[in-house]
Amino acid sequence: MQWDGETPFYVTMTGVPKSVAIAKGDTVVTSQYSYLFPQGIMVGTVSSIVEDKTSNFYTLRLKPATNFYGVEYVTVTENLFKDEQKKLEEASRKNQ
Repeated sequence: MQWDGETPFYVTMTGVPKSVAIAKGDTVVTSQYSYLFPQGIMVGTVSSIVEDKTSNFYTLRLKPATNFYGVEYVTVTENLFKDEQKKLEEASRKNQ
C-alpha cells in the first residue's frame, strides 16, 4: 500500500492477485502474513479496481478506514518476533 501524497482520502494497493475475488465496497484488513502490522486491523474499503491487462495483478484504490485529517493520537506497536518471523519466511521460500 502507498499514499500518493495528493489527497488523504485515498490510498493505492498494488500486487493484488487476479485470483482473488474482489468487488467495490469490499473491506481490506491486515493479515497475519505481515511482520510490520498486527493482524485484523481494518485498512479501508475498495473504491475502485484497476485491471492491468499486462499482469496477473489488480491495483486497488482504497478509501482509508482512518480520516487522516483528524488524527490526533496513534498507537505504535513493535513486533517482538519480527526477526524470527522473517527468518522463517525466508527459510520457507528456500524450501519451495
